[in-house]
Amino acid sequence: MKIASQRSKRELQKIALDGVPNYFGEQRFGHDCGNLHQAQELIERDQLKGNRRGTGMILSAARSWLYNLVLAERIRRDNWSAPMEFETQPCAPLWGRGRSAAGGDLQQLENSILADWQSWCYALEHAGLKQERRATVLMPDSLEWRRFGTDQLELSFGLSAGGYATVVLREIAELFRPQIQAL
Repeated sequence: MKIASQRSKRELQKIALDGVPNYFGEQRFGHDCGNLHQAQELIERDQLKGNRRGTGMILSAARSWLYNLVLAERIRRDNWSAPMEFETQPCAPLWGRGRSAAGGDLQQLENSILADWQSWCYALEHAGLKQERRATVLMPDSLEWRRFGTDQLELSFGLSAGGYATVVLREIAELFRPQIQAL
């Protein structure tokens, strides 16, 4: 990994204080996004069902993809780290059956982002998953760092369950990321 543009102490302190976008990491989507391609195939055949059919990882990848789309748009609009109307903390949907906890402008925003993904939303609603929300901010616990020379950095931090170290690292370093092909 390469340290992106000599991250300053101030930038690292900002991450420690404010957190990073709580994306699902690329590993969730499989090699070359294979889990997402499988999800699309199963959705087209109306076969994306609950885990008892061995599709648990595919369901999780599909749901995570929709969440990441909403988070990416909230980042673009610069409202990912502050609660919007009807939110106690900033969050995005983990799609499934049931009413969304989002209301007002947030619900309109999420509906517009996912408008082109209605077949995925429908499939996840009928796959036995319950609608949930996931925080859009990931706070690394006890983030500490030490520099070695100009291009080496040693990091230490903890994460709550469901957090990905790779999403913290990608805010600090240039990591290889595979290109995601349009589905």
